[in-house]
Amino acid sequence: MSRTLSMLVFVLALGAAPASAQTITDDASAADSLRELQHGAESVSSGLAEVQRSLLGIRWRGADEVGSARLVLTYEDHFVGLTPIAARFSLDGQSIYTATDPAAIERGQIYAGPIPSGPHVLTMELRYRGDILYTTGYRIALRSSYGFATPLDRTTHVRVIGHDRSPFAAPPDRWTVDFAAETDPTE
Repeated sequence: MSRTLSMLVFVLALGAAPASAQTITDDASAADSLRELQHGAESVSSGLAEVQRSLLGIRWRGADEVGSARLVLTYEDHFVGLTPIAARFSLDGQSIYTATDPAAIERGQIYAGPIPSGPHVLTMELRYRGDILYTTGYRIALRSSYGFATPLDRTTHVRVIGHDRSPFAAPPDRWTVDFAAETDPTE
């Protein structure tokens, strides 16, 4: 897959290159040429992102066909004095949940669906705002990754739990995120 993407980037880059070289004679021409090159680079970048999304989509849709596992992901927080303002969860580099509106951030189950069996990496980024006396003014960003494996034809439950590490620790060392994974027994 890496070789295919490399070849595709090369082909897209060729398509974005100008058909003929030109001599830049003044600032206006230079600015126009720069805008044209930036547009070409943006086109290549968006084309590559679209190809990557398509390939990831094929991989995940194929999970149902080639023997898959199931993932149930839940998020909960037990922070005192912090309000979540943004959340992002990715599985194997593919975004599975994003919320940037504090009112829209869900707690509880945020993903349930098929995934390929085998090893995976869950990456999360949570942003919080302090909202009581001793946390007012704090902006906290918690980032972490967690590796786990999903057995064929079984459901794995992964819990992401945000909590105060110690009520006596000074900010920002006070807050942490833990992960817990459990696989359903065979039927």
